[in-house]
Amino acid sequence: MPRRYNDIKGRKFHQLTVLEYSRKGSDRGAIWIVQCDCGNVLEAVGRELVSGRKKTCGSHGKGLGIRSSMSIVTSMLPKGMRQGFANIIKKGIREGKPRDITPEQYIEISSKPCLCCGSSATLAYLGDPDGPIAITNLVSLCDKCRGLQGSMAIEKLLRQVLRIAAHITPQLNPDN
Repeated sequence: MPRRYNDIKGRKFHQLTVLEYSRKGSDRGAIWIVQCDCGNVLEAVGRELVSGRKKTCGSHGKGLGIRSSMSIVTSMLPKGMRQGFANIIKKGIREGKPRDITPEQYIEISSKPCLCCGSSATLAYLGDPDGPIAITNLVSLCDKCRGLQGSMAIEKLLRQVLRIAAHITPQLNPDN
């Protein structure tokens, strides 16, 4: 955590308890991960917590309680990537997994060619849907390969792609 921010980890502001530092916000100061008394986990601007402008998650039992705070996170992403990133973060919160990926890392992975077929129209997805929400578990896949992946881990998908390629290659090469 950068030194210029006051460490408010563990403090309670109205119905929100600060769990941990998340990241530096654009011009709004430090962003913190907080938990509401109703159980919802979300990100909040530290200055808004301390001043009393942010008192609750705003939903109390309505879904995940991160809709409004997700706009803080996704605002730095290109429009085509916002929903994919939000889905990964929501999955982590829903399953109680810590989030260890920044919007910048998501953009970096999404900018790479598809891991399976090499096409350029990609987004970052979890390589292992049951694995951690972390940069080490993100892979770049196009829509077609993502459709093939379904709920299988990326290693299994890659083995399947290699089997298909090995089957097709002799048919494409007339010398064999």
